[in-house]
Amino acid sequence: MNRSLSQEAEKTLNVAKTWMRERRAKQEEERNKTLAFMSRQQRVAAPFHEKLYRHALSAAGIEVEELNKRHQAESDSAMRFLDERRQAALNVARDVNLRHRSDIEERMARWEHFAPPPPPPPQPSSPIVASLTSAMEINLTANLGDSSIAPNANIARTKVERKGWVSSLQWDLRGDLATVDWQFLWNPPRDGLLNVLTLLAMNGFGAVYPGPGCMAGSASWSIDSELALTQFGANGQPFRDSVTTRLAEDNFNSSDIPSSGGIILTGTHLDDVPVVTYPNRFPVMGQVPLLITVSATLYVLVAHGQAELNFIDGDFQLNVPFVYLFMD
Repeated sequence: MNRSLSQEAEKTLNVAKTWMRERRAKQEEERNKTLAFMSRQQRVAAPFHEKLYRHALSAAGIEVEELNKRHQAESDSAMRFLDERRQAALNVARDVNLRHRSDIEERMARWEHFAPPPPPPPQPSSPIVASLTSAMEINLTANLGDSSIAPNANIARTKVERKGWVSSLQWDLRGDLATVDWQFLWNPPRDGLLNVLTLLAMNGFGAVYPGPGCMAGSASWSIDSELALTQFGANGQPFRDSVTTRLAEDNFNSSDIPSSGGIILTGTHLDDVPVVTYPNRFPVMGQVPLLITVSATLYVLVAHGQAELNFIDGDFQLNVPFVYLFMD
């Protein structure tokens, strides 16, 4: 905990983090229940389907071991291709970070150019425009990763992936999830209605590959953002509102493969700087700490397939360079 925070600010931060942690725990519980149900159904059906496929392959004169070898060769070829695409993205990752830095500076300069001049003290109702360039905290919930905080460079690095499968005749279902929360704190000088704008600069790589074989494979990834505002009210209870946006996604399944067969996959260089906004005019109480939380949720889900979202290798990263506040 940052010792320079007031007790009121610490209370706001702790309550917001607890609320978010409890909500995500419920979401994970529901997600795990769904995955468990589908996996139970798969385990019941798997022996029948495997026996059926083995009989069909035997009748066709095809050895299962030879089929597995062929599909492994297809998988190895696909992985080599995706490795090449990932390396191509890594080769330009440093240039992407430099481009993002220039883009962020230009956007800030343009927004500041059109911002009204600071109002004199006797005019408290004049519009307020403020920017926060350094996060107070970055909270990472993932199997691996790290973070760092600096003006316009609030960096998080992490990765989600699911690789490999059981065999050409068996189905599996696996997922991986990571969340990053950038926490910014603002003490509003007066009451007002607040809108917020920020950026999520992405420099990374995403890939999906549904596995080959008799079992239908599928693979997907998604990136969601959330911009949440939290402030204590006069009743001593936290008041909160948020906006969630799907920023990017990709998916393939075996039905996308042409009837003539083959391999289908995608490797995507993720190098955009999407704008994330809260446009709902949050009612702010003056002189009460306000917490702005910018979140990114990375998720991969595969069923007899492979997928990854990589923001950790080389110069790959996620960056929330600032939040802009516009209050009437």
